Amino acid sequence: MSCPNEGKIEMSLIANSYEEDSVAFDVRFRRCYAGLRLIACRVLSAPEWVEQAVGNCWYTASRYCPRFETEGAFRSWLLRVLIDEALALVHQNQQTSRPRASLRIETT
Repeated sequence: MSCPNEGKIEMSLIANSYEEDSVAFDVRFRRCYAGLRLIACRVLSAPEWVEQAVGNCWYTASRYCPRFETEGAFRSWLLRVLIDEALALVHQNQQTSRPRASLRIETT
């Protein structure tokens, strides 16, 4: 015989597990924050992009966070995510600041 609240209990366990993972990720990310900021400052030429790159790193990493057993593996992966986000920002800003060539055809 199944418990009438079985579905609610299972959903509660899943939600609690997700919240614990989210909190654990945030704690691990905060431990790496100063180092990530330092690397972002070195990679990016514009200081105003540093916080955006670190924020993008947090967003991307929180969405795709694999479970690492060691802190070193987590930091290495997080650093790779940060560098990818920083390079994407540079590329994006180069595309928007580059003057667009216009094709003028003169007819005589």
